[in-house]
Amino acid sequence: MGESETSELTPPGPGYRAYRASDPAPIAASGATSVGPVVVHCSAGVGRTGCFIALCIGCEQLRTEDKVDVLGIVSRLRLDRGGMVENSEQYTFLHAALCMYNAIRNGRELPILPAITNLRNQFTGPLR
Repeated sequence: MGESETSELTPPGPGYRAYRASDPAPIAASGATSVGPVVVHCSAGVGRTGCFIALCIGCEQLRTEDKVDVLGIVSRLRLDRGGMVENSEQYTFLHAALCMYNAIRNGRELPILPAITNLRNQFTGPLR
């Protein structure tokens, strides 16, 4: 390896910090007040990225129109990039997340299950 090359274990530069999935989002943790764009990407740039973009659009639609068209949002995204929101689980997630967002927005409290109860329900609940 030459002097200008770095190994995979060498941090890319000053200020570099490796993040784990369990860490809070760096922008949220920093208390930044920027209103600039947020860049989100997953491996192919369609599944999780599509969910995030659709969720942002859906939240904005709820704020401005007090209703949301998830199918319309996903369809429009797919015109620009095929495969956005890849599967039924992601589509279901969008509906659930937007329902939760709307409930919180309207001042309703949401029941939060302790993690162990939630896990137990997943293993003992009815199969889909």
